[in-house]
Amino acid sequence: MTAYLAVQGLRPTQAGGHVVLTEGARAQLGAAGRQIIDTFERMRRQRHQVEYPADIVEISKQDIEEDITKSDELVDKIEQLLEVLPVF
Repeated sequence: MTAYLAVQGLRPTQAGGHVVLTEGARAQLGAAGRQIIDTFERMRRQRHQVEYPADIVEISKQDIEEDITKSDELVDKIEQLLEVLPVF
């Protein structure tokens, strides 16, 4: 998702960069990309919980398979977006 910012001459900062990426993608992709972005956000939060556990987080095989599908969809959507965004 950083690519759609970079092509416009922008970049996220380290502090809160994921918020810029997800909110920017929501704005760029609109309703069609909302479910994919929501999946990405859930995956990001789960990854954070796994890396910095306060509680044990269970992730099922089905969750992983669905997340892979949604991740592929997100990459496809961003690639489509890059084709129409003007270069900075």
